[in-house]
Amino acid sequence: MIGTSKEPLLAKTKARPLSWTGLWEAFVYLGAGVAFVCTTTGFLGRYWWVFDLTSHFRIQYLALSVSIGALCVLRRRWRLSFLFLILAIVNVLPVSPYLLRNSASNAKHPPNTIRAVLINVHTQNRRFDRVRDFTLSTKPDFIVLEEVNSEWLQSLREIKKALPYSVEAAREDNFGIVLLSRHPLINSEVIHLGGAEVPSVLARIDVRGTVLTVLGTHPLPPGGREYSQLRKEQLAAIADFLNRQKGSKVLLGDLNTTPWNHYFRQLVEGTGLTDSARGFGLQPTWPTSVTVLRIPIDHCLLSPDLKAVERTIGPNVGSDHFPLIVDFVAQPAN
Repeated sequence: MIGTSKEPLLAKTKARPLSWTGLWEAFVYLGAGVAFVCTTTGFLGRYWWVFDLTSHFRIQYLALSVSIGALCVLRRRWRLSFLFLILAIVNVLPVSPYLLRNSASNAKHPPNTIRAVLINVHTQNRRFDRVRDFTLSTKPDFIVLEEVNSEWLQSLREIKKALPYSVEAAREDNFGIVLLSRHPLINSEVIHLGGAEVPSVLARIDVRGTVLTVLGTHPLPPGGREYSQLRKEQLAAIADFLNRQKGSKVLLGDLNTTPWNHYFRQLVEGTGLTDSARGFGLQPTWPTSVTVLRIPIDHCLLSPDLKAVERTIGPNVGSDHFPLIVDFVAQPAN
């Protein structure tokens, strides 16, 4: 008989259980891979719509890089720590203007302050009372409501008593839109920008002597190649349209893009508008239900002669978006 050991062969080849060290290593390398790939592809969104989607989560990549980098420092993994430091720097640069709050924003508002409000109410939301109460308590000079269908339009009757002037384009899909104003409209119309054929609302409003051209719009979400292309076209059409308008201009809308996205930057640079979010800290508005994935996609852009003096995010009104409140003033001409 060959061999004398009675120990079964399987016992000799039994795999060792994965240690905590092994799990930690796997977590670190997985985090490094996700952060590196998504950080890189986020700068390449103009070349492929999938890459464009990864551009919106810079804050999440920053938080991931800082968190895992700190763990690597604690475990004296200096090379990995350096990698996560580089990733953190690359991600913090585009978002840095939105991280800090300007102390001047705490100053008392001038008496001629104008208040604009934006709410994507979400078509399936039935908390009409929350939207009504929020709007009436906030007392905007004008408000843009998005995803308004016929049922939502009926629910606005009490709000219309306070803001009786309107331009409306209700739809049964997610692209109905309404502008309500406390002040008479000099003129107003429903317009279509880009190839998606979704409505935008346009009005000229005289707010206590300041005449504003207000555009409310809601491009398609970039949930596929076709929708991404249509959103891109609408953002370009918005820029072209606003460049043809004279005087003070306000753009309000769920633009389905973040400030550090390539096409958003094109919109801002191409129009010379100012992003009201700068200097007021990070203010993500969507989705309300998943805090760790929340990003800022609801926007108010102002022409250079207008200056934001306060910008805040409102409470949950039952939608998947938080409301946006922007107070601004007309700056005297030099």
